[in-house]
Amino acid sequence: MKAFFAVILVVLSGIYIGSAQVQYVNDLPADASVETLKTKQFNVTSDTNLGINNGVYWFKIDPLEQSRSILSLETSHTQDVRLIDANGLQIGQLKDTRYPSFFIINRIIEYPLFLTSTFPLEANFPLKVYDESMFSRNEKRSLLGIGFSYGTAVALLIATLIFFFIARSRQFLFFGILSIAIGLSIIAKDNILYFFGIEHAINSRLELLGHFLVGVPSALFVFFFLDLDKTYSFPKTLQLIFTITAAIGLILYFVTGAHWAFYMTDIATVATTINFWVISVPMIRKPVKRNILIIIYVTNMLVVLDAFVLQNFGLGFMNLSINTVKWIMLLDLTAIGITLVHSFRGLQNNTLVMKKQIKNYLERISELNRHKEVRTSDDSYMESLIYDFNLGNLEVKILNGISEGKTNQQLMTQHSISNEKLKSITNSIFQKLGIEEKTDLSILVN
Repeated sequence: MKAFFAVILVVLSGIYIGSAQVQYVNDLPADASVETLKTKQFNVTSDTNLGINNGVYWFKIDPLEQSRSILSLETSHTQDVRLIDANGLQIGQLKDTRYPSFFIINRIIEYPLFLTSTFPLEANFPLKVYDESMFSRNEKRSLLGIGFSYGTAVALLIATLIFFFIARSRQFLFFGILSIAIGLSIIAKDNILYFFGIEHAINSRLELLGHFLVGVPSALFVFFFLDLDKTYSFPKTLQLIFTITAAIGLILYFVTGAHWAFYMTDIATVATTINFWVISVPMIRKPVKRNILIIIYVTNMLVVLDAFVLQNFGLGFMNLSINTVKWIMLLDLTAIGITLVHSFRGLQNNTLVMKKQIKNYLERISELNRHKEVRTSDDSYMESLIYDFNLGNLEVKILNGISEGKTNQQLMTQHSISNEKLKSITNSIFQKLGIEEKTDLSILVN
């Protein structure tokens, strides 16, 4: 147990010497000369996230205390990073690191140093300074956390697929999409793809795809899983609008790379998820379960809103590190895993109950099969239905039409009734026949 907590502490800890004082300008081109940089007045700030003020930035770095140190720009949305000293000497980037990093040896460079970077999305520039041993340990700890986090996500995805093929239930596909979405979002935010040399354009598109996929299960649940009546027509319309808006933003960002399309997708996806919870939570009858889900929902919404939306605008209020976000992700994946097992067991129990119900129903409905040979509605057969099952005259006619394979529209036209009236009659038939699930009558009686 001690070893387990030790591993957690190691993964969570990000030990570094400190953050470099941030002095920046954002009105110079990426190829500005050293002479221009030396004469330029740099702005000093303690806020390392300026949000939508993106573009090309130059940073001035004063002498570092350590004779040998590592300077790291720990942000996932950056490209074209370059570091030069006061003499114009370009300092090469370290290879195989999670973030753009530079090995600085004081005796061979001239201060101040000038770092340039292009921020295509939010201007986020946390500059961290490590000594060599700390940087190496931090990279190893990051890789340990990566293996633990994404190994869990992959294992859950495999389990979801296994449950789907066994149970053939669509809800497991929803869980699978959600697992993929969480994994893609965190991988991109964690800058893992940079470690493998993948460009920012691909990294950001995969990140946005992950964000979009978070909202997809919400939309699928609303339209294909939840049995919503007319009172939910407006929320369903909102869900459709939010989902389409997110899809349009995703396509536009994939085509143009415009940062506003990225934000458009994120905002619409969060709105989709919130709308789903507003619809589904009141439908949960058990108060304890409902309260637990509300707590989980509110926590997740705050994290998602802060880490994936507000931070893009420089408005984040929780200041969550990527490690913290990953541990929250693990908790979510654990909750999904528990739900998977619970759902699978529930399906098994429901299957046994349904088999018994269908068997009983078939035995009872066999008495009705002889109605196929009856061509009039005023014979003794109808009287037996009315007597045995307490069915009304119109209910018998509707049941007769269903067994013959007639559509709802044909039944409404034949008997001059509305869709609402037909729905009410069929529900009454099911209740009187003792059927809890809406089994297709035409299949059972033919």
